[in-house]
Amino acid sequence: DYWLNKLSQRPSISSLPARRPGAEGADLRSGSVGIVLAGELHQKLEKLTAGKPFLLYAALMATLKVCIYKYTGNNRIVVGSPARRNDSNSAEEANALAIIDEVDGRLTFKQLLLNVRQTLLDAYARQHYPFSRLLMDLGLSPVEKRGSLFDIALVLKELHTDLPEVGNSINIIFNKQPERITGVVSYHGTVHDRATVERFGHHHHERCRNGGE
Repeated sequence: DYWLNKLSQRPSISSLPARRPGAEGADLRSGSVGIVLAGELHQKLEKLTAGKPFLLYAALMATLKVCIYKYTGNNRIVVGSPARRNDSNSAEEANALAIIDEVDGRLTFKQLLLNVRQTLLDAYARQHYPFSRLLMDLGLSPVEKRGSLFDIALVLKELHTDLPEVGNSINIIFNKQPERITGVVSYHGTVHDRATVERFGHHHHERCRNGGE
């Protein structure tokens, strides 16, 4: 009921502008762009999140949603997440979750961060509902290289299981290290061009630096 109620009003796909059809000199190969959060920015994130992977992920998710809001103008932003690892030694089954939040320019970043944190807690408490079953119950078919419910997925290795293949075109994978946080934005070259993805990675970095502003 939680997932069907959340997604009964299907949100617009929250993504970057697509490559123009037939663009001259287009490089259609898939690729990746690196992101490094280090120095003062890393220290600020560590202080904000008390070094906790879940809180770090909530902060990265909130800044990502602000960035997508700036790109699209849509208030209802959906980003994909893998299932959260459990605290026991038992294996957690991989699954994909659609994380939906309302982004309003009148909200402070702190308010948005608290909202995103709660959305994540609610989603992870119900993370065993199979993504394929959700698509079937919603009457949706998989969409190759664009995703049926989300197009951008965000992963933090220290927090998540593997993200199953669901057809989305952009994955952002972060890895928490002692003195920095490194990230890779991988994309389908037939959908997005490298310059757009590089610009987006830079903007996400700046949103992290400026607290979502």
